[in-house]
Amino acid sequence: MTRKLLFYAAGLVLTLALFASAFAGTTGKITGVVKDNQGKPLPGVSVVIEGTRRGAITDADGYYLIISVDPGRYTMGASLIGYSTERKTDVVVASDLTTTVDFKLVEQALQMGEVTVTAERPPVEPDKTSTQYVVSEQDIKNLPIVRDIARIIELTPGASLDGSGRFRGGDNGGGAQDVTFYVDGVRLVNNTSRGGSQFQGINRTAVQEVTVQTGGFNAEYGNAQSGVINIVTKDGTKAYHGNVEYRYTPVGKKHWGQNIYDSPEHRGRVKWSDPNWVNEVDPLTGRKVHERTNYTGIGGHYAEGSLEGPISNRASFFVSGRFTRQANPLPGMDKYGFSTVAGRSGASEGGSGEAFAVSPYQLQGSGKLTFEVSQNVRMKVGALFAGYTAYSQVAGRIGGFAGLARNMNDSGRNLFLQLDSGAGKMSYQDDAEYLIWTHTLNPKTFYEVKLSRYATTIDTSDIPATTTSPRKDKDGWFTIARDVVAWQLLNSRTYNMKVDLSSQVSKSHFLKIGFDVSKYSVWETWFEWPTSLERWIRFVAKKEDAPRPTPGQSYIDLVQNRIKSGQGPLGRDALGTPVKPLQMAFYVQDKMEFEGMVVNLGMRYDRFNVNEDQLNIRAFPSSPMYTGMTRIRQAPRVPGKSPQQWSPRVGISHPITASSTIHFFYGRFFQVPDFWNAYVETWSSNKADQDLNKNGRIDPAEEFNASANCDQFGDLAETEKLVERTSAFEAGADWNFYKDYTGGIVTYYKSANNQVAGAGWSNWTDPVKGVGNFVRYPSQWKIFQDSKGIELSLRKGFSNYFSFRISYTLGWETQGREGKVFTYLLPDSTYVASGNYWLNFDIDPATGAEIPRKLTTKEMQDIGKLANDRIYGTGQRTAVRGGQGYYTPNLFGGELVTPVQQDPVNQPGLWIYNINLGSPPGPKGGDRRNQGSVQFLLATPGKFGPVLGDIRMNVVYKLVGGTAYTFVPPGQPGRQQQGPSYSVADIGFEKAFGSSRKVVPVFFLEVTNLFNDQQAASSGNDYARWGLQAPRPDDKDFINYGDPAGRTRFFAAPRQMYLGFRVGF
Repeated sequence: MTRKLLFYAAGLVLTLALFASAFAGTTGKITGVVKDNQGKPLPGVSVVIEGTRRGAITDADGYYLIISVDPGRYTMGASLIGYSTERKTDVVVASDLTTTVDFKLVEQALQMGEVTVTAERPPVEPDKTSTQYVVSEQDIKNLPIVRDIARIIELTPGASLDGSGRFRGGDNGGGAQDVTFYVDGVRLVNNTSRGGSQFQGINRTAVQEVTVQTGGFNAEYGNAQSGVINIVTKDGTKAYHGNVEYRYTPVGKKHWGQNIYDSPEHRGRVKWSDPNWVNEVDPLTGRKVHERTNYTGIGGHYAEGSLEGPISNRASFFVSGRFTRQANPLPGMDKYGFSTVAGRSGASEGGSGEAFAVSPYQLQGSGKLTFEVSQNVRMKVGALFAGYTAYSQVAGRIGGFAGLARNMNDSGRNLFLQLDSGAGKMSYQDDAEYLIWTHTLNPKTFYEVKLSRYATTIDTSDIPATTTSPRKDKDGWFTIARDVVAWQLLNSRTYNMKVDLSSQVSKSHFLKIGFDVSKYSVWETWFEWPTSLERWIRFVAKKEDAPRPTPGQSYIDLVQNRIKSGQGPLGRDALGTPVKPLQMAFYVQDKMEFEGMVVNLGMRYDRFNVNEDQLNIRAFPSSPMYTGMTRIRQAPRVPGKSPQQWSPRVGISHPITASSTIHFFYGRFFQVPDFWNAYVETWSSNKADQDLNKNGRIDPAEEFNASANCDQFGDLAETEKLVERTSAFEAGADWNFYKDYTGGIVTYYKSANNQVAGAGWSNWTDPVKGVGNFVRYPSQWKIFQDSKGIELSLRKGFSNYFSFRISYTLGWETQGREGKVFTYLLPDSTYVASGNYWLNFDIDPATGAEIPRKLTTKEMQDIGKLANDRIYGTGQRTAVRGGQGYYTPNLFGGELVTPVQQDPVNQPGLWIYNINLGSPPGPKGGDRRNQGSVQFLLATPGKFGPVLGDIRMNVVYKLVGGTAYTFVPPGQPGRQQQGPSYSVADIGFEKAFGSSRKVVPVFFLEVTNLFNDQQAASSGNDYARWGLQAPRPDDKDFINYGDPAGRTRFFAAPRQMYLGFRVGF
């Protein structure tokens, strides 16, 4: 089936290539009209982009078109024999947008020479049919205080300012994230693993342009519900250029409150005045237990550089690298590390929503080679990389992270932990390689082929042999050493092919057609050993071929034959066998332009082939036949379902005046299942694996046979319910109301359904064993979300030495839940006698595998009677869909059980009882009503002299509203209120020396949280009643020790100063 779909998609693309195709997401186009001094169109004029091989000839109407132009700033020229030549400088091209550049040529008899004019991009984009913000290379240079892509993005209207990475109330989640990143048109996958993260490791110096789409996006883009980030990296130039930047973080305390060794958090448990406590020695290692480190005396380092230039007349290169080594703000396993934005990889700089990875350093870089193969063919080869090694924090099942690493976890007990204990080290690496082939077939048509590989790898090293109990100091409070067996392995690979065909069919129609195919290869394993016997294992791995009985064969006979023939349980080696789903998409986009009105009309088809069999009965992992990680391997399965969807999208832009437009957008969006929810198995045990065949060793078939409790099982049988869907609508207007002042307003509404969060539970209720353990299935409990709001923006282009951008969002986010929270499955006598049911096992002496033992005739009769009595009870029944339902006085308090509607393979005689729960819409957890930001730039030219000239000042101010919480007044029902807001201001100064020289040194000073604002995050009843965000005055800990949360209760970090220099040539 997959091969046929690929064949048909490729055939359709080639057929339509004869007359139409696509608007590539990484390029724009330039159009315009050339006229003479009388206003008449000039045919035959040569229009070229200087420094490139790109150009066009005007037609009889003086019209020209240049397609597939990379984003950037260009100089263009127009010439015709008998007329003067006109040049336009500073022509800015942006991805997915049309740049209009008109020329006016004068006959040489009237005027000789060349005319040079500075082109200005219109403040209001006439072809913007949805909310889209373009951050150019110059914009990034004008904001040097913001050093990473995540922070640049969050300053755009509609993006959350709390570090979560959400757009308009979407989820950033630990699972499938709603925002998708593209780099040079290559999608960086965001939903293949539990341990992976959204890659954002693109250096600022490597970025040519960032396009942020928060409202809607064309049919080319998929697997996203809230937004698309399209990053275009720089190409090499025909001259050598470079840039080096270094920034130093001075020593000093980098957290609120007292020095951590004197903090009230310890509640008097640190005793620096007690010589016996201070001089306590670990009897096993001889080290001093309570030892202070000078953690505030460490400085931080940041370095970034780039180099570009020619390789030959037709080839160029660009490389960028970044090294981060920030000072650890707390005592830790290493003096250094770096901030990570929650849920995303790549280093970050300050702000909320962050964690700190303790690591000697972090590296990230990118490179690109650009080849002009011929006048009509370009090829680009690029690579991205980010990696670091950090101390393991994977042991979520080990209470309080006790003894994992030296830090303030486990209520501060880890502060004096020895540096060589814990759970080992983890290495993280993201890398991508891609090739882009662009072929211009004629002046109006080109196609583009993109091939890419994107990989995420996580490994764990230095793992201890066994888990030990925490060793304590003499007071029994601080942990001084512990070994923990806990590790994570991830190998995620995505191979993608994307083909676009683009054609300007007429002046009014620019058509796009393409297909996108991604092949995944993913396996992941989490292993945690909280005690010497308790073990947890969570994994994503390929299952064996599903056992299928032949006609007339009972299932127990099938399983017995399989095991005796060597097709036994899952072995340890099979945990690294990847699942390999396939994702396919086909899309068509038509950009129609009619006398200023622009219509973007698109349709996208998505299909996700799971390529894996799944249990046909969800409750099997808690049944006596299949309870256990080894037994479940023989359970009957059916092919996993492959969801698909058609997604229409339409955007309209219409001019009101020459300086104002309105736009409208509607679209549907489809996001494939998070792989963890679709494929995972989670098992636990509280005893060692059993040597069932008594041969003195644990054979492969006996591995994990003690793991009998299933916590979660992949939900491929209900994959359709794991697919998240969103419908979005917006309407907005932009108005250039005065000179370079432009305002914008957007109203939006988004309805998201089938959102996966939490899980429902399935259970096998056995006539002999009773109610088994509950198994989690994510698709059983669904969330629906609504987001609506208004976005306001005001910007001033750079003139008179300053510019600014202001954005404000007022939004409401609600969500509710629905679905089957608890599902009980019951067999009747028909099932018991069918050969699908058993209670006991024999042992294969050769392998140790468990072989199901058939029930005797008497066992079938006795157990069948027990089963029927539970279901049929007194015989009271009612008609239901599919037959008769029965009320069960002997079970569930007389509730109704009904026959299973579907007919699973050889599984007759099953009944089901559901407990359906839900919640009405209410404020979403991340609901922040108010968010706003201000960016201000002041820059002086060199003509102001050596002291006042070449100075640049940046100010970034952020206002973030509080999240919703429930306030319960005394004697009254609870009600929703918003928590406290917070704001933070950052400022940067820089001074360039000799800006007219080829080598330009720049020195800078930056300050974050300029006013050192301590704005508490606390909310709750005390805040609602009295505005209290600190401990109550009568709190005993507060009276005796001070504020125990004085370090952690505030939003932003304390004021921090940075010094550095930058050199460009």
